[in-house]
Amino acid sequence: MTVIGTVDRVFDERAFELEGDGVIWPRKLLVVTRAPVRFGPTALREDEELVVGGTVRRMTPGELDRELGHVDRELARRYRDQAILVADSVRLVETQARWSKPYQQGAIVSAIRLLSALDPTTFAGHAVDLGNVPVRAVTGKGLWVGFGPRSELFLVPLHDVQLVGIEPGDRVAIRGTVRAVPGSGELTWHPELAPARARGEQVYLEASELTKLTPRPST
Repeated sequence: MTVIGTVDRVFDERAFELEGDGVIWPRKLLVVTRAPVRFGPTALREDEELVVGGTVRRMTPGELDRELGHVDRELARRYRDQAILVADSVRLVETQARWSKPYQQGAIVSAIRLLSALDPTTFAGHAVDLGNVPVRAVTGKGLWVGFGPRSELFLVPLHDVQLVGIEPGDRVAIRGTVRAVPGSGELTWHPELAPARARGEQVYLEASELTKLTPRPST
């Protein structure tokens, strides 16, 4: 499971809370790690936005102690029998690469809900407005966009000309709609969606507006 969220509270170098949305995840999601979380010389701080990959587990103190080495007793008591995330990887999301704020309480509340939903097709038909998103790959008539290999979405523009000049490594602004990936029998009518179907994706982004962002000049 991969989630994207903001650090609400840091308990220690191996435990922190992510802010949930109260729908897919609780208001606060406890994350515990096998090793201290550091980014170079910097320790994890509140309000950092992270991409966290791991396994959802139930807080069972004895079992997690054996697996992780030690779990803080107060956290074990507070979260006993609740779902927590045991992290295998923790990465920073760059400050500009976020779902735009007007949509956080609108059609899509947060990136957590779309990227970690058990059934993301429930968001089909909802609008998205992404301000600064990395392009990870160009495939046929679409793009893979997102923050990492396990945090990607397939994007198809309404017009092929919108793809002109866009390459992997670029950053783009996107406005559009979440759509359900059609079944294999319907791909004859939507061949551009074959890459998403091949990877088992359930939804894709249909971009009505796709803008390549101009990189800032180096100083």
